[in-house]
Amino acid sequence: MQTETHTDNELLEMLAEPGLWLVRGGNPPVLATAKDLQSALTMAFEASTANQTVLGIVKMPNDVVQIPAHQIYRLWKYFRFEDQFGNQIGGARP
Repeated sequence: MQTETHTDNELLEMLAEPGLWLVRGGNPPVLATAKDLQSALTMAFEASTANQTVLGIVKMPNDVVQIPAHQIYRLWKYFRFEDQFGNQIGGARP
């Protein structure tokens, strides 16, 4: 199966999409698992602020959606400005 690349806007539309999302690191290879992308982004950001190496986020099965480390912070920065109803309360979408 081929890996898909996604723009920031496409990934922001997937924030609540259910599934098994893995936060990948160096050691250990899987830092966390999450039920949706928003949770995975939060876990990845928290791991990076705790000086853990975050290599990316993947959606299972088959790693079809892969988000590289450089895109994680950018996405987290955008979604944290929305309330629980999806209303933008600050920041700007890419």
